[in-house]
Amino acid sequence: MEAGFEALEASNADEAIALLESRSDIKLVFTDIEMPGTMDGVKLTHYIRNRWPPIKLMAASGARMQVAAGASATRRPS
Repeated sequence: MEAGFEALEASNADEAIALLESRSDIKLVFTDIEMPGTMDGVKLTHYIRNRWPPIKLMAASGARMQVAAGASATRRPS
């Protein structure tokens, strides 16, 4: 933990959702667009935006993409 923040890790969208359901202190979700599991990072940002609107979203990808309203997207280095 640094500067009062704790980084949590999820290997897929289902794990990320489980973390969000179990904690009320999550303020930001950073996701890769291409991830294994039942949904990719784009679908995850939409799911989070609909269920937890106050949570800030950031997505990274090697390709151009469109994410949920209010989310930011960053192109990751190749």
